[in-house]
Amino acid sequence: MNTVHTTPVVLIADDNVDRRLSLRQALEAENLTVTEAADVKACLKSCRNDTPELLVLSSALPGADDLWHTLKTEPQYQHLNSLVILTTTDVPTLTQFCEADDCVLESLPIPLIARRACALVQQHALEQVVDFQRTILSQMADAVVAVDNDSRVMYWNPEAERVYGIPASEIKR
Repeated sequence: MNTVHTTPVVLIADDNVDRRLSLRQALEAENLTVTEAADVKACLKSCRNDTPELLVLSSALPGADDLWHTLKTEPQYQHLNSLVILTTTDVPTLTQFCEADDCVLESLPIPLIARRACALVQQHALEQVVDFQRTILSQMADAVVAVDNDSRVMYWNPEAERVYGIPASEIKR
């Protein structure tokens, strides 16, 4: 059963108890809801039950590679944003985490890791707003044309295509 939260949920998947606790405190101070997982099984369960906005994953977590593969290949998890905390020994082999939204080294102070996590949550929220606005504009019955300060067309909705007879693909941006 999914839990309803009023603030964005961040899931910390890390077997390092001290880092989990410190990161939890820093993120909760930023008014984020935090859940924790000390192993891969608990992480997958939490992803199913809480639908986090962001996964903060330690690359040192046993099974992190398999977890990452699961999260990136199964459709129900592909929306999940991710911040991977890399150990210094992982840096040469970080290609497995190249699709993460962001990566930081574990040597980075916890407050800076928390700020990166907050920035990713905010970025995701803004992207959702933009997607919603784009959907509304594309479905409007009125022609909508948006231009920037240099009079370059930035947006041309389907109704503008019909009214002006010019496909959006032909508009120079």
